[in-house]
Amino acid sequence: NMDTPSAHVSSDYGMNEKACSEALRKALRSSSVEMVLSRLRDVHVDLVVQCPEGERMRGYLEVPPGDRIVLCCNLLRNDKSLESTLLHESIHAYDHQEGLDLTNPLELACSEIRSHSV
Repeated sequence: NMDTPSAHVSSDYGMNEKACSEALRKALRSSSVEMVLSRLRDVHVDLVVQCPEGERMRGYLEVPPGDRIVLCCNLLRNDKSLESTLLHESIHAYDHQEGLDLTNPLELACSEIRSHSV
């Protein structure tokens, strides 16, 4: 199991399940998210309404056993926060799919630069 970090936030705020689901529907219609996700094979996006106590990442890429992007609703402020986190993690997923070893600090740094530049 490998998790790539996204921006860290406090758990004092967040979206409920309904707001988070609606934000995901909107994000999936975004041209930038749609473009990156269309290039991915076998990557699933999971909304987690309440990430575990102590979780500080808004979202992360989890590989293996299955490649999935996890979004923590309780740590996402709004639609824009969810969309940017999804896009960020989608770029990591694409890099992983293309053979970058995200456990290698240099390759992870390259992926972080790409994912933060959009």
